[in-house]
Amino acid sequence: MKTTLFPLIFCLLGLLFVMPGFSEETEPPVPELKTKVYLVPATFISSIGHLLRDEVAPDPFADSTSEVLPRKTKSVQEMLEQHGPSFGEGASASFDQAESKLTVTNSPEQLQLVEAILESFRNSSETVVNIYLEYIEVEHVDFSDWLFENAIESDGTELRNEVQKWIKDGRAEIIESALVAARSGQRAKVESIDEYIYPTEYNPARIPNEVTLKGGAEAPIAATSPTAFETRNLGTTFEVDPVLGSDNHTIDLSLAPEIVKLEGIEQWHKKTTDPRFLTHFPTFYTMKISTQVTSQNGRYAFLGTTRPLEATNPKCRDPLVLQFVRADLASLADWSEVMEGE
Repeated sequence: MKTTLFPLIFCLLGLLFVMPGFSEETEPPVPELKTKVYLVPATFISSIGHLLRDEVAPDPFADSTSEVLPRKTKSVQEMLEQHGPSFGEGASASFDQAESKLTVTNSPEQLQLVEAILESFRNSSETVVNIYLEYIEVEHVDFSDWLFENAIESDGTELRNEVQKWIKDGRAEIIESALVAARSGQRAKVESIDEYIYPTEYNPARIPNEVTLKGGAEAPIAATSPTAFETRNLGTTFEVDPVLGSDNHTIDLSLAPEIVKLEGIEQWHKKTTDPRFLTHFPTFYTMKISTQVTSQNGRYAFLGTTRPLEATNPKCRDPLVLQFVRADLASLADWSEVMEGE
C-alpha cells in the first residue's frame, strides 16, 4: 500500500508546481513608455548620418550596362539604434525637419541613452561665431595718457570699457562697425562698398601717319586714351577666418579689415603740360590691419591703431582710430531643451 501512495503524492506535487500560481518563471513586466520631444539643430539629421546612404560595393566584373542597385536611406530610429538605444514594441523615433524636433517614445532607461547621444552631438556640433568689429576715433592725447598708466593686454575689454567712457563724454566717436556670423574654420566676409573703376594704362598722344596742312594749320594730335581699367572698392571690407579652440571658449581670428577712401585725382606728368598729353589717376587712402589674434568668448581684442584721412569729429584736433574685435559664440540650437510629450 505504501509503495503505491508515494507515486501519487509526487504526481500531485508536480501538478502544483506547474500551475500558474506556483510557477517560478514569470514573464517580465512591460516597461512603461514615455514620449519626449527634443529641440535639435536643423543639421541634426546630417550630423548622425540619417541621409547618408549605404552604397552597394560595385562589382568590378559586372556589366557596365547592368542596373545599379538603389541605395537604402536609413531612418532616424535606425541611426539611433546604431548608437546604442533599442526600440522594442511600442517604441519609436521620428524627426520633424520643418520644426527641428526629435520625438522619441521609449522606456526611461532607453531615453537616457538617447539623451546621452544628443549630449555628445551637442558638444561636437557646429557653433556660430559672431564677430563684431569697431573703428573708434579718439583723441591721440587721451590714448597716450591711458597708455602711460596701463599696459595693453591680450584681453582688450578693459581698454574698450575706458573708450566707452570717452564716447559718452563726447571725446570719442564710433566711425564704423561691422558684424558677420561665421562657422568655425570657414572664411566670412562682409562689405559696404562703392566700386570705383579707373584707367591704369593709356595709349600715348599721337600724330596721324598722313596729314595735309594748309596755311597756318597745325597738325592734329590725338589725345591720350585709356586702354585698361581696374576696380577698387571704396568703403569697408571685413574678412575673417575664425577657428574655435578645443576648449569651446577661445577663438583664433585671422583678419584684415580695411576702410578705403578716394583721396583725390592726380595728373601726370606736370600741370603745365599740354592737356592732350596729360593722364589722370586716382589716389586712395587706406586704413588696414592684417593680424591674427586669440579672443575669448564675449571679450574684446585690441587690434591696433590707424590714422584717419581726416577727423570725423570736428572737435578732435589729433585723431587716432582704435580697432577692436569681439567674438561671441552661439549654439545652432538649444539641445538641452526638452518638452514632455502628451
